[in-house]
Amino acid sequence: SLFRQYLAELRRKGLTGDALATSKNQIKENLSAIYAKGKPHEIFLVSRRLWDGVGIQADRAEAIRWFVRAATLGHIEARKAIIAAAKTDHPAAQSNLGVLYEQEGDLAQALFCYRIAADKGDSHAQSNLGALYRTGRGVARAFAKAAQLFNRAAGKGNEIAMSHLGEMAESGQGSARDPHKAV
Repeated sequence: SLFRQYLAELRRKGLTGDALATSKNQIKENLSAIYAKGKPHEIFLVSRRLWDGVGIQADRAEAIRWFVRAATLGHIEARKAIIAAAKTDHPAAQSNLGVLYEQEGDLAQALFCYRIAADKGDSHAQSNLGALYRTGRGVARAFAKAAQLFNRAAGKGNEIAMSHLGEMAESGQGSARDPHKAV
């Protein structure tokens, strides 16, 4: 995580004991405050550092999480960064770009991004794509396809996909109602 990376950087600089403990708390508070305040440009700046590895070890997955936060708050450069990351075949970026498109109501683009990321094994994309097939949003409703995607995502530990599978089993979507499977 970003917090652990900052701690490693402090250790490399020789901070130990009480000084490190104070720094740990300060870093955690600073990062939490930046994220929670919802100031898009500040969040974007942390994202860039994470992506490029400036002053901290690069962590592209964490950078994407921060880019998405900034983009959902309206930061145009963050959105462009997600699009650029998606073009580098980064499945999490493609999946998150799909989320942005879905939030904006552009289901065709969301489906496109989810399919690419799902094919590359991204469990969030598999779950999100499954949800679209389950509800029929942007595609023809297809419970069997939804269940297939949810099963793939659930096999990777995706709890949202597991929840969808339980709900489908309980309501009989795609198969006979099975309350035992739903549990």
